[in-house]
Amino acid sequence: MKTVHLYRAPDGKRETHEVVDLNAFLKAKLGPRLPAGCRIADMETGRSVRPMKPSDIAELRGLPGPFVVEAYPLGPTFLPALAVALVTTAASMILTSILAQDPPNQTARNVQKESPNNGLSERTNQVRVNGRVPDIYGQVRSTPDMLAQPYLMFENHVEKEVAFMCVGRGAHQVHDVRDDTTLIAEIPGASVEVYAPFTSPNSGHTPQLRIGNAINLPVTAAKRANSVNGQTLQAQDYGSVIRRGMVFRSPNEIVSQDADLDFSELFIPGDVITVQNAAQTQGTFSYTPEDGAELRVEDTLTPTWGEVIFSGDHRADWGAGQILTLTNGVVTWTGNSGGDADLPYGASSNVAGIYGVLSVVFDSFGDVTTIRLDVTQNFSAWRAFRGAPTAVTGSPVLTRPSGVIQFDLSGNYTVTTVTSSLLTLNNPAGVNPAWTVMQTGYGGQSVVMNPTISTTGERWVGWFSVESVRPISRIISNVIALNGLYKDNGRQQYSRDVLYRIEAQRVDAGGAPYGVVLTFERTIMGSAVTRSVRADTLDAQLTGPPSTRWRFRARRLTNSDTGFEGSVVDEIKWRDLYACSPVGQAHFGDVTTVQSVTLATDGALAVKERKLNLLVTRKLPQRISGSTFTSELFPTTNVADIISAVCLDPLIGNRRLAEVDFDNIYATAQEIRDYFGVDVARFDYTIDSDNLSFEETLSMIADSVYCRAYRRGSVIRLFFERATEDSTVLFNHRNKLPGSEQRTEGSDEEYDGVEFQWIDPANDAPVTIYLPADRSAVNPLRVESVGVRMAAQAHIHAHRRWNKIRYHDESTEFDGLPEANLLRVSERILCADNTLAQSQDGDIVDVDDENGRLVTLSQPFDWGAGPYVIFLQGSDGLVESMGVSPGGGARLALLHRAPRMPIICRGEGYNATGYIITKASDTRTAKAFILTEKDAPNDDGSIPLKAINYDARYYQNDRDFLL
Repeated sequence: MKTVHLYRAPDGKRETHEVVDLNAFLKAKLGPRLPAGCRIADMETGRSVRPMKPSDIAELRGLPGPFVVEAYPLGPTFLPALAVALVTTAASMILTSILAQDPPNQTARNVQKESPNNGLSERTNQVRVNGRVPDIYGQVRSTPDMLAQPYLMFENHVEKEVAFMCVGRGAHQVHDVRDDTTLIAEIPGASVEVYAPFTSPNSGHTPQLRIGNAINLPVTAAKRANSVNGQTLQAQDYGSVIRRGMVFRSPNEIVSQDADLDFSELFIPGDVITVQNAAQTQGTFSYTPEDGAELRVEDTLTPTWGEVIFSGDHRADWGAGQILTLTNGVVTWTGNSGGDADLPYGASSNVAGIYGVLSVVFDSFGDVTTIRLDVTQNFSAWRAFRGAPTAVTGSPVLTRPSGVIQFDLSGNYTVTTVTSSLLTLNNPAGVNPAWTVMQTGYGGQSVVMNPTISTTGERWVGWFSVESVRPISRIISNVIALNGLYKDNGRQQYSRDVLYRIEAQRVDAGGAPYGVVLTFERTIMGSAVTRSVRADTLDAQLTGPPSTRWRFRARRLTNSDTGFEGSVVDEIKWRDLYACSPVGQAHFGDVTTVQSVTLATDGALAVKERKLNLLVTRKLPQRISGSTFTSELFPTTNVADIISAVCLDPLIGNRRLAEVDFDNIYATAQEIRDYFGVDVARFDYTIDSDNLSFEETLSMIADSVYCRAYRRGSVIRLFFERATEDSTVLFNHRNKLPGSEQRTEGSDEEYDGVEFQWIDPANDAPVTIYLPADRSAVNPLRVESVGVRMAAQAHIHAHRRWNKIRYHDESTEFDGLPEANLLRVSERILCADNTLAQSQDGDIVDVDDENGRLVTLSQPFDWGAGPYVIFLQGSDGLVESMGVSPGGGARLALLHRAPRMPIICRGEGYNATGYIITKASDTRTAKAFILTEKDAPNDDGSIPLKAINYDARYYQNDRDFLL
């Protein structure tokens, strides 16, 4: 068995086979003829063993192997040495003819991962993950890419966003800087600093451009903690409900029965609460004083106690800590109107409600019992008779639970979830067995009770864990009061300051906290003047050993102000937390960067959409002469400067100076200016695709200035498409493969108009040219331009496309012989019509021993008056043509010259020499065409070509701008 390693493409997967007969294997895998360019190498000796004559086959069968067979598609790299010499010395290779995919062009643009610079709609600063660093050429409106997570902070209660962004590779001249359409210089408080390549805010260099105040902030890698998103930091004493109707329900719920009570405004998950007076008793005890009762109240504006006084000793019935329900609560007294008349009048108030009993006292001298009540929840009804000149009397009904307790659910519990009317507790039966008693003995639900619920302990928000790749050494935290911080009694506004605390602690890989807890206390300053947003930013270093994992929590330290007579606005929210790591780089290489501090939307929790943009022109070397360029960089839109820079750029073209025809490129750019009468030899675009090859890039740039890029030998040049009377190559029976030509009338693409879109530099908005101008087209060719930011340039492009739609009336396609490699796409050619030419084909079966040019054909040929041309396909797969005449019989032909390759007769080996004979006379006059496509060579070395009829009217609008 012999080992054969078969490769079907240069980067293709290797196929390994064990074969007995290599000859049979090659025929089975590759056909009866070896593909042009196929190579067979003996790994034992390293030499090529492809059979070129019959005797080579026997030698190949005797070799032990192993063998490497390379059966690549035919291309210039893989042609035999003679064919390579022919192609590289006598032909030019159009760059775009060998591309694997199309670059961005003026008919279709791939917008995935594209820079917002190239967007035809809203442009915003964004992170382009794994995207290419923008390569700006010419002049564009740059919307920089985010290089780092932007972060928010407050300065004097004004929210600002700090961002660090990338304009693009290389140096740029900056003409203006805007936020959307507004100049940064016109926005109070905004600052922008532009840094040239190899400088940054970390390097200590002065920025290339500064607008506004100096920023003085290093580049920081900030990671936002998503778990911190605007939680309210509630006051320690805020969560309190006193004597409101509630039902306790198994296994762990407290349900509000009061429509005016909202639990979610008072409690948060994690709160530890104390429940008091939650005993369910067997019935109730009620008492109505026989002689009525007298009521008194503390003489203050916000009384805390009131008293009910009635005759008899009732200490056995009432006691401190009880909950008393007072009904029939209307009380009356006589007041005085004051003034000169000072007339008496009857006054009343209603003190019905639920109260806590503070004390019970019996006065034996007066034989009266005094019950003092907590009236803080209904003080306004009681203070109505504060200072009454006469006794305040009524006939209240006093009710309390009976003394027989069924179960008491009082205790300390942890809240797990909160809604407006429901608190759920964490395993309350584990704290108080009475919950089990309620479930088993009383149907799992209490009657309506009036307990007191209040929070205990510290009311924290967090812990929240944050993890980063690099050690976290700094935090930036924002706490905000959206509605301001103030107190107002209706006559005057007072400032209300609020103190809060943030704590930080390291966390190990398993999630366990360790080490000291770092504490930061801050104050948000209120205002006696404004009611707008008040905020505070904590920007603090995390001292101690470095760690990539931390946890954070926050709480409010300032209690509620319940004693103020008026409205108190002091709600604060923990809105942002950023874990920051230092950026050690002094700069970021050959890129222009920008740091900005921009104002956020006033009063909102989120910053407005980022639309920072700069009008920039890329700086490139200028040509001195020949291949010599300046070391200094200059802003330029000249397409010749741009192509030269792209070719020499080590990350794009990486071409040697000798591989670029600078004289041709600069001369062509000047020819474009002279021809059109306006400087349209410019390219303004951001190259942003990460899979765009050099050839595609160069083709795209050339296309924007009506050119084609090509190589002559290994040297890159430009061809300018313009009106001309000259044709470069005549194609007829001698250099077209017989039977390959097809002609069609009109165009397969039934467009009836053009919509050409370009970017207007006046406002950087997309503008569309409609042809016909009345927009009557039903199926227009829609074009999104690339690199066009000039009205004249767009006008010429649009009209050329429209004219080619109108005046294109014939197409041809055929296979030309290798001399077709001389052609450049868009060149004018002459082409005879050989679609009706008659031919005959077959194989050579014998060669005369005495005259090597006399051959025997596989089938008889009807020789006429002639002249005739024969096309021979040699053993290497390539085709050549020559004259031929009768050789003395129907099967005999006399070649006019010796073939390039030795003739292999049928049956003698691989790739027997084939032939096609056709008549040499042309019956139709050659017409002018424009070459539109030139594909990679076929296996036989012929070149597939496509062309459309040439018409000078294609270019009739080229001179619209000549003075």
